[in-house]
Amino acid sequence: MTDRRHGRRDGRAGLSGETGWLRALRKLTTERMNADLLQCESDLAELVDRWTTAAGPVEALRDRVARAEQELAEADKDPDLDWPPRLADARHTVEFARNRRRNAHLARREDAARRHYEAQRALGEVVQLVSMLQREIDQLKEVIAVRRDMVRAHGSRRIACYWQHYARAHRDHAKKAGETPPRDPDLPWDDEGGQRL
Repeated sequence: MTDRRHGRRDGRAGLSGETGWLRALRKLTTERMNADLLQCESDLAELVDRWTTAAGPVEALRDRVARAEQELAEADKDPDLDWPPRLADARHTVEFARNRRRNAHLARREDAARRHYEAQRALGEVVQLVSMLQREIDQLKEVIAVRRDMVRAHGSRRIACYWQHYARAHRDHAKKAGETPPRDPDLPWDDEGGQRL
C-alpha cells in the first residue's frame, strides 16, 4: 500500500532516476538481509565450533580401533598349549596345564574383543555426532539461502509495485513504461565483496 502511494506520488512529481523511495526500499531490504545473515552466521559459527570439537578425536579413535583389531587378531590365533613349559606345570597333569593355558588364552581373547568393541563403539558415537552436526550445518546453510532469497524477493516485489505505480502516474507515462524497471536489491555481499554462504 505504501509503495503504491509513494510510486504515484513520485510519478506525479515527475521524479526520475533513483528516487528516495527506491533507495529506501533497497536499503531496508539489504538491512533485513544483513540482520538475518548476522544471526544465521552466529548460529552457523556455533555449529561449526561444535563440529570441530566433535571431530577432533576421530583420528585418535580410528587408531585405537586399528590397534584393538591387531590385538584381537593376535588373540584369535590358536595357542600352543604345550609350549613353553612352566615350572608350575610339573606339579599338575598335562591336561590340567593345557586347560589352564586354554582358559588364560580365552580370557585374553575376551579382553581383546571387549577392548575392540569399546573402541568401535566410541568411534561410532563420535562419527555419528559429527555426521549429525554436518547435516545441521548443511541444513542451516540452506535455511540461510532460502531466508535471504525470501527477503530479497519481498524487496523486489515492493520495488516492482512502486515502479508500476510510478510509471503509470508519471507525466511521460509511455516513456517510463518502456524503461527497464529498477534493479533488484543488492545481496549483502554485493557491496562488500563478501562470500556467498
